[in-house]
Amino acid sequence: MPRRLAITGPHRVEVIEYQDPPLKAHQVLVKTEIASGKHGTMKALLDNVNFRGQNFDQNMRLFIPQPEGEPSRGPSRETPIGVGTSGLGAVVEVGEAVTRWKVGDRVFGLMDARETNLCAEDRLWEIGDLDPLLALCIEPAYVAFHSVRESQIRFGDTVAVVGLGAIGLLAV
Repeated sequence: MPRRLAITGPHRVEVIEYQDPPLKAHQVLVKTEIASGKHGTMKALLDNVNFRGQNFDQNMRLFIPQPEGEPSRGPSRETPIGVGTSGLGAVVEVGEAVTRWKVGDRVFGLMDARETNLCAEDRLWEIGDLDPLLALCIEPAYVAFHSVRESQIRFGDTVAVVGLGAIGLLAV
């Protein structure tokens, strides 16, 4: 059975076994070569401080208000929260309607830290023979680029970049 890294409670991260559901028509199963997480997101999820009074909805993959009087349904072994933001690997299986990918293609996309990832066909990008460690810089570089573009700053404008982690450094 494949394994994944998951948050299973406040201050608790475990390697747990899982089973992938059957592929849907436009899904791709990727054998993960390397995946990364974000330290800020990980800390917030692990501490469970930012989400008090909210419950994580597994289907919507977001936190929703906790109904009054209902106990908190934080992450557990039964309802773990995946760890990871991006990754790359090789396609090992494709859904019946997939036309863009074939078994053996190396791809990059939003993935958890797990042995296999089910991904939508149109949410993957070809990685070719790019070094895996360099490929993991694509997602933070995109976030930095998107932030600069959306802020509509122009040459000569004065800006402040608060925080020089990966995204802040790439924005500078």
